[in-house]
Amino acid sequence: MATTNSVKNPVFEELAVIQASFNKFPNPSDSSGSIKCRASISDGSRRCRKEGCRKDERQQVKDLFSEFTNMTDCPQTEDFHQKMEIFITYTHCLLHRENALKTFSEWKKGRTAAAASLPPPSPPLSPSISPSASPFSSSDDIFSSSMSQTSDTTSQTSFLGDSICAEPVSDYESDGAGENHTKNIAKETISAATTIKNVYFETHTKKGGHKIRYVMPGVGTVVSPRRMPSLRDHAPVFQVIYSHPGESMMQEGFVYIFKHMERPNLFKIGFSTKGAEERWRQSKCYGTDTEIIYETKRKFRGARQAEKIIQTWLCHQNVLIKSCVHCGGGHKEWFEAPREDIFKAVEAIEAFVQMPAYVQTDGVWKLSAEAYKIVGPMCHFDPPALLKGRCAVEKENKEAESPQVTPDATPSKDTEEADICENSDATGQNTLPKPPGDGGEVEEDSVTALIRQLFGKLQISVKAALEVKAEWTL
Repeated sequence: MATTNSVKNPVFEELAVIQASFNKFPNPSDSSGSIKCRASISDGSRRCRKEGCRKDERQQVKDLFSEFTNMTDCPQTEDFHQKMEIFITYTHCLLHRENALKTFSEWKKGRTAAAASLPPPSPPLSPSISPSASPFSSSDDIFSSSMSQTSDTTSQTSFLGDSICAEPVSDYESDGAGENHTKNIAKETISAATTIKNVYFETHTKKGGHKIRYVMPGVGTVVSPRRMPSLRDHAPVFQVIYSHPGESMMQEGFVYIFKHMERPNLFKIGFSTKGAEERWRQSKCYGTDTEIIYETKRKFRGARQAEKIIQTWLCHQNVLIKSCVHCGGGHKEWFEAPREDIFKAVEAIEAFVQMPAYVQTDGVWKLSAEAYKIVGPMCHFDPPALLKGRCAVEKENKEAESPQVTPDATPSKDTEEADICENSDATGQNTLPKPPGDGGEVEEDSVTALIRQLFGKLQISVKAALEVKAEWTL
């Protein structure tokens, strides 16, 4: 067997451990970079032939490879971990990238937890480990390997889970267990409650500008929008509201919200004519790692227009996925924000459109007079104010359509005045209320007699008082 000069590099040794079950590890003596994906196909018979990264990303892979080659240790820093994650991302195709990132996340979690208290040094690996049996040496790899076996340091500082720490690295492919081991790692990673941070970096465009790109584990490669209004500029959302939507925007449908299973503050806001369940079950990646958390109770006209207003308002929380880890395509309907903010915007704007906010005049959909009363006075767009305005308009409409006075047990002054007005005779003179009697209503002549009787008693009292005064005078 041909022998090679063993070159020990701590970074590539760690990469070897992280990706041992499904990869060949890169050799630090090769600085040509990686073009093809370094993962093996599912049956392990050959290496994946898909592109690991795009042309504009290859230079970054080469730069990181060169930097790792000259490193003498693996620092426990966030900056170093970010560089490793970028390197792993761009050396795997979209099909194998997610599993590679999940495995790296588990390694990072275990290494961080054990950094404060490393276990005592273990004895050297058994010399019976054959260089030819190592899964890390292959003349077919782009990073042509010259490293025949892992070092003692690897077993001391690598923490990818109990299964890896408990057995030699070369055992992963000894009995065809590589694929099963990969599946086990994936299951452990999904069940682990870990917080995965985004890996930020900057790329320059051909026109000399720049845009921010970063890898969002479990989601894909994310890019920043080309143009972004300021937080104080609410003109874009008002422009959409005041626009004249076409028939396609005013068709009936549902507004729904999907939540990402692995990222609690990541939501997909969309529109469907058949409902959220139908959209979730489509062949695309809508149902992958997502769950339905909201759907409009019933179809309403202008659902797509409502979706557009919502997405315009939440543009600063928009996550533009350039390359999805599941389907490889792009998505623009994802938003990263607190759940409360997402629901507040969706419910308020949806209720506003259902007023209805748009009416058709001469074949053109325009903002209704009721809707204009709400948004017209606004200087800054505010979803709660939108909802409050709709409630006020509905109240006014109800009062205008069916004014009713509910009688109380104790009539108020206004109620008494209203009753008096109702009892007015034809001449406009108010009559006294008629008290109820045993036999029904008291006739008018009886009331008159009662009044006369009272006046009669009053006259008698006055006459008696005058007689008493006359006696005292005499």
